[in-house]
Amino acid sequence: MLSSGTGKKEREKQIWEEYFSGLSLVGLISLDEIIDLRTSITIDELTKNGIKFWMLTSDNLENALSIAFKQGIVKLNTNPMVLQGNTDTEV
Repeated sequence: MLSSGTGKKEREKQIWEEYFSGLSLVGLISLDEIIDLRTSITIDELTKNGIKFWMLTSDNLENALSIAFKQGIVKLNTNPMVLQGNTDTEV
């Protein structure tokens, strides 16, 4: 669990340890704004089998979340982690 009141570097370390430690990249899916039912089905099946998804986009937050919900990357009644910034040092 992330601690409140910590510095940026400590927070980055906590995020890495909590969410990225021990993970492996198994694949990459490219999404378009045109929603394809097959993509949603594939994401759903992979999620059921324990595969976690991360979405990286240069789109604005509203559009990104809309696409993530439509594709099944983010489920209703969940609280997705959003990291925002204009440069890698801001994220």
